[in-house]
Amino acid sequence: MDLINLFLIGIGLLNFSMLAIIHLRSPKITSVKYLKVAVLGISLWCTSMILFRASPTTQLAVFWSKMLYCSAAFIPMAYVLHGLSFPNRSIGKKLIVLSVIFFLLLDSLILFTSSVITTVDLTALTREKPIIFGPAYYYIYIAYISIFFSAAYFIYYKRLLASKGIHKYQLRVIFVGILIASSIGMFTNLILPTFGNFSLNWLGQVMTTLWLIIVTYGIIKHRLVDIKLLVVRSISYFFVLTMLIAFFGLVVIAGNSLIFQTNYSRGEIIVFLSSFVLLVALFQPLKNGFDAITSSIFYKQNYDSREFLNALNVAIASHLDLDEISKQLFIKLKAYLKISNATLVVLKKNKIHFRSELFENKNVDEGEEEISLLKHAMRTEEKILV
Repeated sequence: MDLINLFLIGIGLLNFSMLAIIHLRSPKITSVKYLKVAVLGISLWCTSMILFRASPTTQLAVFWSKMLYCSAAFIPMAYVLHGLSFPNRSIGKKLIVLSVIFFLLLDSLILFTSSVITTVDLTALTREKPIIFGPAYYYIYIAYISIFFSAAYFIYYKRLLASKGIHKYQLRVIFVGILIASSIGMFTNLILPTFGNFSLNWLGQVMTTLWLIIVTYGIIKHRLVDIKLLVVRSISYFFVLTMLIAFFGLVVIAGNSLIFQTNYSRGEIIVFLSSFVLLVALFQPLKNGFDAITSSIFYKQNYDSREFLNALNVAIASHLDLDEISKQLFIKLKAYLKISNATLVVLKKNKIHFRSELFENKNVDEGEEEISLLKHAMRTEEKILV
């Protein structure tokens, strides 16, 4: 494996890490879902390039070259849908279906015919494998990529002009990152190969690091994603996992070698440690799953107050929109306290600035208790009441 592929592996891992961070710490809204799709496409694009460059046979090289161009087609479509839905807009189902149909038709053309990619020349005396394109590449694939990226640029620019406040800063970071990385990527991975130059066919994947750097800046500066709690937990989880692996290796492997005189090969040690890491990683999700099942069946009256307050803190810190914050707060209150009705009131200058309600039974009318609460909110000095 050459140095370029090792570098691409690192970049692919960084993209998958960004995907995990966005998935774990971003609000569950439509625009974020499409951003995750875009990052997934970039990650698969990097992975396909690694496997394409490492392919020893023509058959494997052709397969991974097709996967390479399929994953690349995934990216601009996701950017278009993300731009249309930012920050939390609804998109017509017809537009989504139409975009997906275009993508599936193009991918079917790439995967199941030789009209886009005919073969890969492994006999060429060049460092990078030349791809022999079919006629559909020049008339369909290039048009698809160019049209969808141009549409994404236009949509982001229009959204940027119309946005205000924190959303404007967030959108600017995303737009600048996409514009820089995709412009370089289209030149090295689309335009140059079209004219038979594959010497920089891997550089587009490398340039995704610029996008990662810019988005990371947005995460830190403009709260694209709240990662403080995630970083703290990741560090503590890393140290706990390291200590457990060291203890497991010492007790099981060293102890077994001393007592039973058993010598393990390097492969067996790797299997043992990998199995232990998998068990540690799966323990908490499995425990949470079984706790949820038993709680729903037996209805636990008690709850962990520290866990409850931490869940509320995460719900507040992970969102910027008041409607989304109130929705997440109600979800946590209902899950932990088993409430069916709640009203959130935010005061500003002795007036009700924001009000949100949760009724498990939508037919419930405002009762005396809620009216009393609102009267109390008008004369209290507190800023937020639940």
